[in-house]
Amino acid sequence: MKISEVYNTSFSTVIVTDNKLPEKLLGNLVVIDNRKYKVTGVPTNDNYSFMIDEMENFKVGQKVEFIL
Repeated sequence: MKISEVYNTSFSTVIVTDNKLPEKLLGNLVVIDNRKYKVTGVPTNDNYSFMIDEMENFKVGQKVEFIL
């Protein structure tokens, strides 16, 4: 799975992936660029986006792996 879009807010980063996310993702870890981040938000009407509470400069195409 790879990043297809990235949105930085004043307090977090929203990441959109190119594949559907696994179920029950909230609170689990995601690995991007060999660093772990906690998933702190997922929308109820979108199966491709999640949020982390860190400001990072991710790039489109970076690999995303989930630790469930």
